[in-house]
Amino acid sequence: MFGEAYLNYKNNFVTALAFALLLVFIPIFAMVANTNIESGTIIVDYSLMAGDAFGMAIVAGLVVLFLFFYSMFTSIMIFAVRREQASVKLKYHLMEQIEKFSFKVFFFYLILAAVIFAINVAAIGIGLNVAVSAGISFIIAALFLFVPQSIVIDEFSVGSAIAANLDFISKNSGYLLYVLFVGAAFVGLTAIVEFAVDNFIYAGHYLTPIIVLVFIVPFIECLKAVIYLRKFELLVARAD
Repeated sequence: MFGEAYLNYKNNFVTALAFALLLVFIPIFAMVANTNIESGTIIVDYSLMAGDAFGMAIVAGLVVLFLFFYSMFTSIMIFAVRREQASVKLKYHLMEQIEKFSFKVFFFYLILAAVIFAINVAAIGIGLNVAVSAGISFIIAALFLFVPQSIVIDEFSVGSAIAANLDFISKNSGYLLYVLFVGAAFVGLTAIVEFAVDNFIYAGHYLTPIIVLVFIVPFIECLKAVIYLRKFELLVARAD
């Protein structure tokens, strides 16, 4: 699976480079209060709820804008893998489907982000340990890991994609654990790279966003798409 995902990433490297456009958000988030960049990841400090309304609006607007473009590039990347695997005509679907997929994926990520944000704010409000709230957020995000793949590959609505995602995970929990393991390994390696570079020149926190957006994120989306497409092979095998 890893090799197949890498091959799809390699074949669609130009598409993967589109994620690099999201790098324009890095210096902006770095300058905004209550946000910081760590290991190539944009982290929002939930204490911003105690700040002024204008500051909250700026952060919320930036997050929504980031999610919109992230959703668009994610949809294109997943569709590129679908095209490779199923010989779909890209021109037709770019005109007819990509825009629809992008808005659905954006809507899903917006809901997911709002839910996770609400959980963390509530956890802070009741004095829950930060590690516990982070763990809950991680579990929730993991349970909906293949929703974008279902939206693009199955061409489902957000609601149907969530149901299909849960069904796929319930029957193929090993695939979920595999993706989480690969993702965790990449996060660990990114942290090591950042630490190592910062020991020589203080530039690790500028380098890791490039690694994350140009390689890790599009590769993980390729891996998830390759894995999700296997459900059709499994269905055929079970039918036989």
